[in-house]
Amino acid sequence: MSVKKSKSVPKQIQRQLEFYLSESNLRNDRFLQKQADNLQNCFIDLDVFLTFGKMIALQATRKMLVEAAEKSPKIRFDPGKTRIGPVESPFMRDDTSLDRTIYIDKFHCDHDHDTLRHLLSEFGKVTLVSLPRFDSTRQFKGFGFVEFENPEAAREAMITICQRLKDNQNSRDSMRALMKKTWLDLKAKMNEILIMNPASLLDTTTAEEVKNVKRTYEVACMESETGPIPSAKVRKIDSSDEDLDASNQL
Repeated sequence: MSVKKSKSVPKQIQRQLEFYLSESNLRNDRFLQKQADNLQNCFIDLDVFLTFGKMIALQATRKMLVEAAEKSPKIRFDPGKTRIGPVESPFMRDDTSLDRTIYIDKFHCDHDHDTLRHLLSEFGKVTLVSLPRFDSTRQFKGFGFVEFENPEAAREAMITICQRLKDNQNSRDSMRALMKKTWLDLKAKMNEILIMNPASLLDTTTAEEVKNVKRTYEVACMESETGPIPSAKVRKIDSSDEDLDASNQL
């Protein structure tokens, strides 16, 4: 490890701890929620953070975590100084993340949390990137969510991404976006169709009809927000349960 890199490690550890304890991450990370003493304080044992991949890569120790937390204005200790938490619990105030979050898919397969965060930061500060995976296989579901610091940045990102999609109809890697509110509406609509006709899960003809309705409604959602979208670029949205475990960023 170079001297320059070595000097940056404490700062990286501090930034990583601040991310783990940020409002965006704590609201979505079910693992950390379970580790917290309660949602009012959100104190989490220091040893928990030492098990995370990025902390292992930084060769962090308990002493290094303590020093990083002491320097952060965003982190506080419990009385025994064995656990840390955010200065203010995110669960003690209203959640405004829905208005600040977009759904994305069809991004390049090489993109991960860090590259997507960097790519979309042109629209404003990105506070969270979530790439859901199936619990059983850990396989990527094919879509993600990006939360911005404010609703204006999220809206601008969604509109710009969709415009680029229109301008690059022949590209295989044109990202697609919806406001998360719209995605949830679409998901609810599809669930309603399946509940009204559960046989569709087994009947291939009905299943194809459901798929067509899903595709039609999906296009309508995008057009209502941004104008006509090239139908050739639309891909289906996974109707399985949303998995927003931000621990995937560890």
